[in-house]
Amino acid sequence: MDYKKINFIIYIFALTFGVILYNPIGREFRYIDEGIIAFLVLYWITNPKFVLKKEFLLFSGIALFYLLYTFMYPINVNRAIWMDFFMQIKPYLAFYSIYQIDFTFYERDKQAICRFCLLAAVLILPYGLLYFGQYLMGIFYLPAHFATMMEILGISYLTFSKKRKKDLIISILIMSIGLLSLRSKFFGFFTIYIGILLFWDPNKRYKIFTFKNIFIFSIILGIALYFAWNKIYFYFVIGSSLENMMARPYMYYMAGVILNDYPLLGTGLGTYASYASSLFYSPLYYMYKMNENYEIGNNLYVMDAFYPSLIQYGLVGIYFFILFWRKRYHEIKQLYKVSHNTTIFKLSLLIVVFFGLESFVDSTFIQNRGMMMMMIFAILLKKEMSHEETTHYSNNNYY
Repeated sequence: MDYKKINFIIYIFALTFGVILYNPIGREFRYIDEGIIAFLVLYWITNPKFVLKKEFLLFSGIALFYLLYTFMYPINVNRAIWMDFFMQIKPYLAFYSIYQIDFTFYERDKQAICRFCLLAAVLILPYGLLYFGQYLMGIFYLPAHFATMMEILGISYLTFSKKRKKDLIISILIMSIGLLSLRSKFFGFFTIYIGILLFWDPNKRYKIFTFKNIFIFSIILGIALYFAWNKIYFYFVIGSSLENMMARPYMYYMAGVILNDYPLLGTGLGTYASYASSLFYSPLYYMYKMNENYEIGNNLYVMDAFYPSLIQYGLVGIYFFILFWRKRYHEIKQLYKVSHNTTIFKLSLLIVVFFGLESFVDSTFIQNRGMMMMMIFAILLKKEMSHEETTHYSNNNYY
């Protein structure tokens, strides 16, 4: 069986139906991303190189523990618990199912993915121009969804390209179509993307805190904050000072209050700031009189950010969440020290930045777009990718 060809088909299918066409066909086929995850897991466990690493076993144990804990001390209904359980484990399954097998590609298929990303961007551009500045961007729905779609296409292109300077420029041009969404968070990430790829030099000794790097990061951060400031000020300054606080700052504020009451293991699955807690309106919102807030009471923007939902798992769960990303960060550093592949190193860090920014103001991490980005992340972290790219295209520094 030609597994490299199957890997290519899986990636194109996930990118097409899990990201680009997800919103246009999502109302008819509601569980596209769940189907992709189920196939990835099946593909993983039937792969000749199937292996269960200790980290995945630990993750599985933690996930099942919280499922059992929630059923023992339920706040919401069973359907909400099951729904939230599957949504919360989805990005991790996308990551581990690829991370633990030989998910590599033929060179011709890598170039085919690049051509596909470029063609998709060209076809999407007129649509973005047509709905520029509107509240809904037609079949792609929310501008935020349109923006993250272009981020995924841009990163996908650079991931599978030959990492030449022209490939970086094409990646930036693909991603720049997301500017038509007029989303502040996209402006911020786009600035960071360009700044890190073009101007940051991690150097061979891995010295981060040099004067040059601090200066570059200060400039990048300043520009990113400039673009994001209007939204930050609107939601968290004006929104939190209103007599009837806006939903987003209110969910953050109440997360601290509720965590104080459920500090160790949290409130359990399907209870707070998640899709399930919105669909099956969580009794927790009545317990803390959050339903008296106009937006929360009308079930608006309840799942508008990912970070507040972490209180469902308490300090123990938050610790393991941080531990997962800490381990990824150390892996990124270790791969760079071994391969000296600057582009793979930067792209991996940028995906961490992507989730860090998105999780403040969206639940992307547990949605279809988060699934796709976690798949890309797992591919980037594979040693085969770093060494293969270094062997063929070692001169890939753009600064």
